[in-house]
Amino acid sequence: MYHRDFSVWANHPPLNGNSSIIKFLTILFARKKVVAIIYIIAVDSCMNPKPEKIIDFHVHLFPDRMFEAIWDYFRTHYAWEVKTRLYWRQCIAHLKACGVEKIVFSNYAHRAGVAKGLNDWNLEILKQYPDLYCFAAYHPDDDDARAGAEQLLENDRVIGFKLQLLVQRFYPHDERLFPLYEMVMKKNKRLLFHVGTGPVGNEFVGVAHFRTLMERYPELPVYCIHTPVVLSKKYTPRSSSEKPAKPGTERTNPELISTTTCGS
Repeated sequence: MYHRDFSVWANHPPLNGNSSIIKFLTILFARKKVVAIIYIIAVDSCMNPKPEKIIDFHVHLFPDRMFEAIWDYFRTHYAWEVKTRLYWRQCIAHLKACGVEKIVFSNYAHRAGVAKGLNDWNLEILKQYPDLYCFAAYHPDDDDARAGAEQLLENDRVIGFKLQLLVQRFYPHDERLFPLYEMVMKKNKRLLFHVGTGPVGNEFVGVAHFRTLMERYPELPVYCIHTPVVLSKKYTPRSSSEKPAKPGTERTNPELISTTTCGS
């Protein structure tokens, strides 16, 4: 934030005496005589009250070696450098230090044969941390995919499954997924979809494919991430604590997406 005149800050809301901590760092750039004012403000609870309970609903946790492989993939395929590299224990510790009470984490099987080992790891994490909840991994090409999924859903803190369509490279309306969808609905669980086209996309993601899925399973309880879209359809709004609505009690709102949309 750059400005040459300090007086512009005189009536700035955080500087009116209601702040509990105000720190200024002034950096002078002699070449252009520009004053850069960087300020960090911790305001009083009356100005910016902190919630009593914070839930982070979208956390990616992987075993350390998988994290390293993902970071390497980002660098080699997308030319992305992950500047803040936190392993899973560090992620949890950081969130707890920031006041997060409940953590909902997810991961995914990028190919067949990975989900079983990853889900065994997920269950161990849930045992170690009672305030964590999980969207488990699933791949339709695993021989034991259906039986493994049914067993996982017996765990109260397994909310459902994460499907990362961009990486897993199948469509949301792939018929191989239909038994999973029906199982999730039967057990009153949820699905977490990466169905959007940001920050990158391919032929398996996008709202058109998701709309096809919703036409077949309009009652499917899903959360969509990286999906800033609007679907003008009848929908049944649900949260992770709500039970499916009874037939005939659905609410209609043409301005809202037919699922709960999470942040990225």
